[in-house]
Amino acid sequence: FPCETSQHNLSVALSDINNNTLKFGSIFVFNTLNRTAPWGSFNQSLPNWTIQQDISTLNRRQGYFIFMEEAGTYYAEGLIFPITDIQLREGWNLVGYPNNATRLVEEVLQSINGSYLEVHSYQLVNGTKTWLYHIKDEGGTLTYFTPGYAYWIKSSQDVVWRINW
Repeated sequence: FPCETSQHNLSVALSDINNNTLKFGSIFVFNTLNRTAPWGSFNQSLPNWTIQQDISTLNRRQGYFIFMEEAGTYYAEGLIFPITDIQLREGWNLVGYPNNATRLVEEVLQSINGSYLEVHSYQLVNGTKTWLYHIKDEGGTLTYFTPGYAYWIKSSQDVVWRINW
């Protein structure tokens, strides 16, 4: 998400330009800062007593797996921040890319150049969903950070990743 919205209810936050709720089944998040239970989930078709509904809000720093039941276009109005700092822990981190511009991997990761080891993202490429990767100093199939996608970043240490708008 490129901006921070004031909408807290997921059915409102995940809506299109006409305020219609997008048809999604479930959402998953991996929060590295929660070492005891990093995975969170939300499934709107299940009653709250069947599973723990961990996700109540969405933010620009976090990466999400949103399983759509039908195609839709997300729309949000909110505050844009010229700089976003994201805390990365040693190991794997699922993060968002809070920007509207497609930029080279090396440019986006410049602030953690000595700390990141590799980056992965599950994206739609030529009509096919596929995993893309970039390994530091080697390259790979992931060349750009693209708005609207989540990214797994493997860090060699705890570090703050700074993203400039």
